[in-house]
Amino acid sequence: MRRTILTASIASAIMLTGAPTVFSADAVTLTFNRTGNNAQSVTVSTEGIAGVSAELLSVSHSMKTSGSAITSSILCPDANGNTSPTITYVMAVNNLPADYKFNSIGIDIHALNGAGAYQESSDGVDRLWNVDIQTGASETALSAFASASDIDIAAGVNPDGARHKVWDFTASDEMAATSPHIIKLTVTKGSANGGCFFGISSVTLSGSGSTVDPDPDPEPSAGKTYTIKWKNNTSDYMTEAADGGIVISSYATHNKIFWELIPTGKTNCYYVRNTATGRYIGSCNMQPSSNSKVRMSDTPVEYYISKSSSTSGDNKGCWWMSSTDCSGYDSETSGARCLNKDGASTSIITWTTGVSNVGSYWTLTESEDLYETRPFNPAEAVGQADFFYHIIDGSNQSMALTHDMTWQKTAETENQKWYFVGSSNKDGGYIIVDASSNTPANSGAKYRVVENGNLTISFIGADNQRLSIGGVNEFLIRSMRSKLALDLQIYSMPCGSVADFYVTNATVISEGVTLHYPMPVRNGSSVSYPSASRPTDKYTIVSRDMIMVTEAGFTVNVKLNTTPSETVKAYLYFDWNRDGVFEETVELETGREMTSQTIIPPVGDENLGMSRMRLRLTDNGLTEAEDEVHGQVIDFKVKNLGPAVDTRYNPTVGVNDSHRGSAMYDENTKTAIATPRGTAAFLLWKEDMRILSTDATFEVEPMAVKRHLTAVFSPNLDPKTGISQEILATEAQGVAVTLTEDKTVNVITDTRVHHIFVFNTKGDIAAHVAGSSSLCISSIQSGIYIVKAITANGTATSKIAL
Repeated sequence: MRRTILTASIASAIMLTGAPTVFSADAVTLTFNRTGNNAQSVTVSTEGIAGVSAELLSVSHSMKTSGSAITSSILCPDANGNTSPTITYVMAVNNLPADYKFNSIGIDIHALNGAGAYQESSDGVDRLWNVDIQTGASETALSAFASASDIDIAAGVNPDGARHKVWDFTASDEMAATSPHIIKLTVTKGSANGGCFFGISSVTLSGSGSTVDPDPDPEPSAGKTYTIKWKNNTSDYMTEAADGGIVISSYATHNKIFWELIPTGKTNCYYVRNTATGRYIGSCNMQPSSNSKVRMSDTPVEYYISKSSSTSGDNKGCWWMSSTDCSGYDSETSGARCLNKDGASTSIITWTTGVSNVGSYWTLTESEDLYETRPFNPAEAVGQADFFYHIIDGSNQSMALTHDMTWQKTAETENQKWYFVGSSNKDGGYIIVDASSNTPANSGAKYRVVENGNLTISFIGADNQRLSIGGVNEFLIRSMRSKLALDLQIYSMPCGSVADFYVTNATVISEGVTLHYPMPVRNGSSVSYPSASRPTDKYTIVSRDMIMVTEAGFTVNVKLNTTPSETVKAYLYFDWNRDGVFEETVELETGREMTSQTIIPPVGDENLGMSRMRLRLTDNGLTEAEDEVHGQVIDFKVKNLGPAVDTRYNPTVGVNDSHRGSAMYDENTKTAIATPRGTAAFLLWKEDMRILSTDATFEVEPMAVKRHLTAVFSPNLDPKTGISQEILATEAQGVAVTLTEDKTVNVITDTRVHHIFVFNTKGDIAAHVAGSSSLCISSIQSGIYIVKAITANGTATSKIAL
């Protein structure tokens, strides 16, 4: 095949990523999702021809994983052009139609620097690369396709680092596809390269019959489906998130990336409806800010959708979208509020239109509605599953296989363990398999998976009837724990995001003892109970404190920062049998201040010990402990002591350092008393990590639970504290060390004394005797010393002052 040589001077071969390119059905685009630094960490998605898949077989170098411009969609080998590397990418495209032919490969190329930021084209540095493309049926049977010499991949890139280019490599003859079809890119340093890293984010195969429509207009009629892609990165699709937010994600048919534009009757005005959920993009009439995240709406919101007025540059041919409740919604030049991809996150936010606001512009591409729900990770074949699931009914019971399929209380048992085999609804659906025996249900029947709109799914058989088990035909799919997770009491952390409502204070009260969230703090001579601010993360664990509970019961009190809406729900979950699964749920009556009824923990040996309580606030309608959350999740440690008892226990007391002070509990006055020593000062009483009081004399009633209180003192700077003429050593029973007035150390014991050492504070030996029970040290200087006596009963130490 004759190759077409593409050089940097052939400007017509370059298409800007920002242009809204739409390929016809005979074009196939590969995009990437990288989770690590090697080829094995990359998932390849395809768009254009149904049934086509792809994989990245190899990359010659470890890839960059961080940097201001490095996203998971960019494959950038960590190889600087000024070191003359030979970079290779090898990928396979599978299931291309037998009659498919192509003569063009478009590569979206990114010019990056060592820090992972975009190169600036205005710095006068040449960044020339050579690109050679080979294709064929296997890696050992490749032939030349096209190449380019000395292309400056940073040419035309703005200093704002927001642009990259698609370079088209066109062969003179069409290539007949094979399956798999191997594509190998070889990239080498050009004639001059002052330093540059070569990244790619998409590869597109197209034939001579492919068409490019630079201006895809949204059709003003129902039934048209579109994907909405961020103009700065054609791998970023506007997506409805599980929590009702709007984000960008990579192309995948199980992501909610397909949209319908419904005309409202006004010029250029539409309702933008997600085909998967039926919900609409909500208003963007908010103060432009990264905090002004746009959310979905159950009711239609009218949007003005218009093409940019730019006749050249970055935004030419792209679209902006403003809800019509915004002032000046139809005026691009006045800076209308509009949908914008947040530069610091994946969220869609409110920003303004304008030539410099490149994040506010989008491409609209007509597409089939290919969405399908996939609430599980399917296996490729029976017996090859890596992920296992519960199939749950509306009463939180799990489908179990006994002699037949029945419903049982959910437990992590083998007969409730299922997995699914298949690739998609379009390819015939999925087989439901009993994992305990690898036996397909219903003789291996395949089922399509559909959403019901109430957070459940149904299985639709070949007869278009819903699978019904015991009269139930709507199900929830929940991941099962591994044996290791159960044995180690490993909990699953929920996904999701924070909301505007959150917990400012919470208490758990049991047997007169109170656990506080946030934890109490010492404030001078008193203890204060602060309020929590808005969390930065959806999940918090109170790991430095715990509460002991008994069958007598306990209560939970929660206070929020604001009065929640009716959609906000609050739940408590408990894992009494300590297997990492929350088996009990208590719903709180939602309000700004909430108090639970008395909660009675179960008795029985399997329920005793340290476990977990989860508080979950959310407004997304999901009810399980590990479901995604839009709100907040807080976990507390709870120790179940079992049956309540009439006995009341006096607390035991201790100190943080016996050289700093002493502590006692007076049973008559029911007070804990702390006494400092030397220059030390009493600071506070603690129980575990919980601050109780800053009073040295602290009243503590006997409790039904055993408690231990610690008196905390500041350092004692008096070196003579603790020094006496006779100290019984704890290391050796029956051994005493004395110091006489004539400065003689005597070791008093009934056994043989092997050695007496005297050390100064630097650790040097100041005096020593072997085989004697006394040692005169009158000749050494005054100061503080440590005596170490080694006897047949063990070793004794003592601090002395001369």
